Amino acid sequence: MNTNPNNCATCDYSKMGATGGWCYMWRSEPKTVCISHTGRKDKFIANLLAEIKATGEHNKENADGNQN
Repeated sequence: MNTNPNNCATCDYSKMGATGGWCYMWRSEPKTVCISHTGRKDKFIANLLAEIKATGEHNKENADGNQN
């Protein structure tokens, strides 16, 4: 049995009200990870930015064109 993997009570979208659905973003209770979940989105964006920064630092180290 799949259960809701999100902590919907901590999501700002759940406070916006639903128009006949589970929340602002979902018609029924989600059974998969909700990337629109405001708590998850902040962490996702932080991780993405850290990865972009790390990739940029890697590219600076290899500016001579070598594929290391």
